[in-house]
Amino acid sequence: MCDLLVRETITIIPTVIASAIGVIASWFLGQRIVFGWQARQKRKEMQLAAGGEFYAAYGEFFQIWKVWNFRLRSKALDPEGDLFARAAAMEGHVEAILVRVASERRLSPEDLDNLGMLRQAFQELRQEIREGRALRWDFSNHPQYVQLKKLAAYAGSLFGDELWDKPTAEEAQAAVVAITSNRHEERWRSLQEAEVTAE
Repeated sequence: MCDLLVRETITIIPTVIASAIGVIASWFLGQRIVFGWQARQKRKEMQLAAGGEFYAAYGEFFQIWKVWNFRLRSKALDPEGDLFARAAAMEGHVEAILVRVASERRLSPEDLDNLGMLRQAFQELRQEIREGRALRWDFSNHPQYVQLKKLAAYAGSLFGDELWDKPTAEEAQAAVVAITSNRHEERWRSLQEAEVTAE
């Protein structure tokens, strides 16, 4: 009887071990899947939040622009510098969003060019307030105004894409440098010159 019990135990041990390994492996695999899904979900939420911040900055741009041009027309300049400060803060917020995008998404050369031009568009308002001039986008087809609208829609589509493919640190650094390059300023100014020659 004892021999039978030992033999039965010996034959059951591999089955028990295999079952235990299967349960443990399933648990680890399940944990990895859940963790991976949660991490992806968190990244997607952060991506959507960045998009919301961009849209808010875009709205702030228009608000400051309209108030500034109204004050100029009514000869009530910006004595406290509140609009200049708001424009600078809005521009800084956009810059931070662009750094975030460059750090969290692998960007194409087209993305870099478009985001660099978008940065220039947002700088335009602060520069005009600093100089005491109106932002002269008086008609919907003004080249710079059209470009701003196109670039804002382009950036918005980046936030709505599938989960971003994360760049390496070196790729992110190169992207930030490319987006903030002064070469975009020359391209942005050429739009203004095109409008002047068209008049």
